[in-house]
Amino acid sequence: MTAETPGTWHDSDPATKAAWPVAVAAWVQATPTILERVAATYGGSITYEQLAHQLFDETGYRTRMLLGQWIGQVLGPVQAATLTGGKPPLSSLVVRAATGGVGDGYVNHEHPDGFASFTERQHAAAVDRLECYRRYCDRVPGDAAPQMTPLFIEKQTSR
Repeated sequence: MTAETPGTWHDSDPATKAAWPVAVAAWVQATPTILERVAATYGGSITYEQLAHQLFDETGYRTRMLLGQWIGQVLGPVQAATLTGGKPPLSSLVVRAATGGVGDGYVNHEHPDGFASFTERQHAAAVDRLECYRRYCDRVPGDAAPQMTPLFIEKQTSR
């Protein structure tokens, strides 16, 4: 990336500004596959930053825009597609690096308008992650129960 690199570009032509809707569409299309791979590991999760880097690498589209200003434009449609498409809520696998929990915008099948509290949202996401593991992972313990992410537990115990 050079000083002449536009805010959003494709690796094939880093000096030319990429059309924002085209980049977002590519990221939206790539996200379910990435999240299905995460769900294939029991207990797996991915931070928003890790997801962004994988999206950049897999699609070739990159942006300098702050993550919080664009990731919702990607996860929103993915989340909506799982709500209407009979898939488990894959966005439950995407967590904040600072907390290890899902972000404020997280919704699921039972709560399409959101949650009353941080704790309620995190517990719902844990249930949803287990549903994802059961769909995409070959090695889910028979007695598996919803759980917080390892990162969430680490952040709570380090307080």
